[in-house]
Amino acid sequence: MTGGREPLPLPDPDVPGSPDRRAAACRALQGRISWWFRDPALLDTALRHRSWCAEHPGAESNERLEFLGDAVLGLVVTDELYRTRPDMAEGELAKVRAAVVNTDHLARVAAEIGVGP
Repeated sequence: MTGGREPLPLPDPDVPGSPDRRAAACRALQGRISWWFRDPALLDTALRHRSWCAEHPGAESNERLEFLGDAVLGLVVTDELYRTRPDMAEGELAKVRAAVVNTDHLARVAAEIGVGP
């Protein structure tokens, strides 16, 4: 997930669920998080839940990217805790990591940056 800061031009979205509408939503999200993905198609895929894909045959769901992302997020949080909390025992580190990397917490963060729309 490497990228830069150059925004792409907005398409003319006209049909809900259309590639142009999804591209516009992905660009808006990138603007909110101030990160421009080198491959916006991966962001589009990452935002496609299996339930949406059931209604749009042929669309790839985010499940494989979610699997990868869960592992990366766990590693990043583990590394940060390990480096910044040298006084914490392994059990406490695991509890803090579990509090950060959980569905409820991540859902709140997603809502804050407007991932739902």
